[in-house]
Amino acid sequence: MHLSAQFTDNSPFEEKNIDLQMKMFGSVQAQNALLCMLSVKFFFPEISLKEIIAGIEDSFLPGRFEIHKQIVLDGAHTVKSVKNTLETLKNIFPEKNYILLFACAGDKDFEDIIHLFKNTFKRIVFTDPESVRHCDGEKNLLTAEKAGISSEFIKNTDQAFNSIISQMQNDDILLVTGSFYLVSEIKTLINKQGI
Repeated sequence: MHLSAQFTDNSPFEEKNIDLQMKMFGSVQAQNALLCMLSVKFFFPEISLKEIIAGIEDSFLPGRFEIHKQIVLDGAHTVKSVKNTLETLKNIFPEKNYILLFACAGDKDFEDIIHLFKNTFKRIVFTDPESVRHCDGEKNLLTAEKAGISSEFIKNTDQAFNSIISQMQNDDILLVTGSFYLVSEIKTLINKQGI
């Protein structure tokens, strides 16, 4: 992701215009990078801008809009983070069809999250990874149905993932989100299957 920033005269940097290439995607990550740059310069003024930029350009956050061919892994699990993930998905892959594999912990605000999915995905699959605490994919399915959102529930996460992958078309993008635990399980499957 390309990040371009223009600093004011009271900026701690000598240069007022800064461009860098980040490995992380999305406006939130860009904001975090700028905050990081300013914080480092404030607390460690001896570190050069060149070193700060090199550090940010080399940074990577596993499970945050991590792209594996046609699969996007993002551990978003709040209304705000899911909303940001969906905005980033649409910005990076504007002409694609979206498929969702979702699981979240039982204490998450799923009733508000579900409304973000309306008219976005051609297929939505809820699952129950063993590692996600108090996950209830069936309850999520019922909540989606009440909201008028077509979806399905496949309890076993491996089966859910393989069902989706086996039916994906070239213009499809699979978003795996709702929990970093789910993302971790799917990343393991991706590595095992060489996707």
